[in-house]
Amino acid sequence: GYFIELFPFIVDLGLAHYIPFSIGLLIISMILFIDDYLKIKKRVPLFHLLNSLLIVVTLITFLTHFFVPYHVSVLTQLVLAIFAIAWIVFLLAHFSLARYQETCYLVLGWMGLLVGSLLYALKVAGVIESNFFVNYAMQIGSIIHFLILTVGLGFGLKFINSSKNRAESQVK
Repeated sequence: GYFIELFPFIVDLGLAHYIPFSIGLLIISMILFIDDYLKIKKRVPLFHLLNSLLIVVTLITFLTHFFVPYHVSVLTQLVLAIFAIAWIVFLLAHFSLARYQETCYLVLGWMGLLVGSLLYALKVAGVIESNFFVNYAMQIGSIIHFLILTVGLGFGLKFINSSKNRAESQVK
């Protein structure tokens, strides 16, 4: 609406339909963040290769937006987003079960956000029926994500302070 009114030249550039772009950018940024934070390239090279493949597929579907009808582009990105969310949930579960200590709160926080996003995407795709929980699944997941990461930050600060205190007591 307002975006196109403020910048009418984007219609001529073929960028008027920014939803496929935003979905694609979100998928790519989530995959890159998870891959880097969990050090997947070093820990499980096969998963890193699959992440790279998912990024390439996302870029291809992201760029085909110019050549396919808008509804096909949105549907393609939506299906890809559902797959990417399921893949990220798998990655987080795998690293959680592998008991990497630094990823515990990240995994729990992202699980809330991703499960909420997945439920909402499935509702939009018409796979599951609409109800209060599903309608607000993404917001509920975001709240869970925020709360768990806040608790994780608190425990991280407590760990840093206890490490500092131990180091100071060893020096004395």
